[in-house]
Amino acid sequence: MIIVPASLIILAMIGLRKLFPYRPVDTYWQPGHEAFEKYKRWDKISGWLMLLYIAIAMLIICGPLAYFRNFSQSQDTAAQFLILPDLFDWVMIAWIPIFGLSPFIILFLGGRLYLRDDFSGYFDYANRKSKYNAVGALVPLFGGLTMLGITLFYFLWNYGIYAYRDKIVAHWFLSTKAQVYSYDQIKSISFTPGTTEKAARADITFKDGMDWDTSNGLRDPNVAKHVQFISKQSGVKIDTVYKTNN
Repeated sequence: MIIVPASLIILAMIGLRKLFPYRPVDTYWQPGHEAFEKYKRWDKISGWLMLLYIAIAMLIICGPLAYFRNFSQSQDTAAQFLILPDLFDWVMIAWIPIFGLSPFIILFLGGRLYLRDDFSGYFDYANRKSKYNAVGALVPLFGGLTMLGITLFYFLWNYGIYAYRDKIVAHWFLSTKAQVYSYDQIKSISFTPGTTEKAARADITFKDGMDWDTSNGLRDPNVAKHVQFISKQSGVKIDTVYKTNN
């Protein structure tokens, strides 16, 4: 089990050295003892700062910001009920742009403040230490991760399902446009009661082929009550599936 991740790390390091080879500069300046010691101190400090930054950013985004967004969406008084992303969804998406931005914030902002006149020499020190162009790899790798995270966060921001008396409005994940369904567009409803080990789940299929599975994506703690409402509005009978221990 340990061999696989270790092999992936080795391959990643080889790939980084191939894609971002280290090329010593002609005007290389050997840092003095004081600058060298400052670089080593910054290596330790920056690691702790990165952990602190990630922790604070996650607390802010998955705390007050998530609460504000869910609160603003829940002000739709016409909706009979609505299903919004829970804390798990916010955590799984939020860490991506936060982690992607971390080297830019810590290295290029924090490093410049701490290292001051020794900041430019730190780049060559870091590259020599890692034996590849570590600084040059930051922009495409973490920049791409940041853009991916911001894009996913945009989709998360609008993610949700709103049930009204005459329609269901679904903002599917990875979709920029809300899909409006009348209740006669519901094809089937299946419901699996909860057990001591697993929560109850429902699977609502629409006639356009889209599927709302409460165990995958938007989770609904009141799924039993809500499928009854949808069944009543649509006239579609609930297909109850009981799980066995076999």
